[in-house]
Amino acid sequence: MDSRVSEDMLYVITSHVYASFSFCMREGWFSAHRIHGTQTNDYLARGRLVETLYKRHGLRQIYLLGSVIDIVVDEKNDTKIVEVKASKSSMKRGTEQAKFLLYLLHRIGIDDATAEVTAPTSRETVRINGSPEMYAEVENKILLYYATSIGDLPPKADTSHCHACSYRLLCGDE
Repeated sequence: MDSRVSEDMLYVITSHVYASFSFCMREGWFSAHRIHGTQTNDYLARGRLVETLYKRHGLRQIYLLGSVIDIVVDEKNDTKIVEVKASKSSMKRGTEQAKFLLYLLHRIGIDDATAEVTAPTSRETVRINGSPEMYAEVENKILLYYATSIGDLPPKADTSHCHACSYRLLCGDE
């Protein structure tokens, strides 16, 4: 596959980093530099609990270029990525992660995978199929995020999710 994104870039821009950048360039920069936010954040704890409960029902993980992919293989042997989020408010982040993970699978020749982003507590589910347009969009974002990650720390931006961000101490919001 001819791509402008190198494997080295994908070890920096993982699914977690990609999703972080989609919310806030500063959060993404911290994530890309492996600077971890407050791990006792209530929102993180709730997300881990929901994910743990979901994994008891057949969810399996594979690791690809620094990213963790949660996969379920259904009765028809179709490959489906599943991103489990704690609440409806996390669905955008999950959707971005799922697109990135479909892109990773596409890079290794798996083009028939689908993705499902689910928030069991709100019974919200989004299904995503890969497409050439989506892969191009993801690739362009990876290039932007990688360029940002090798630059200086982006300025603080007040977003609607700052109150729940595990990095808010680093931004001076506490």
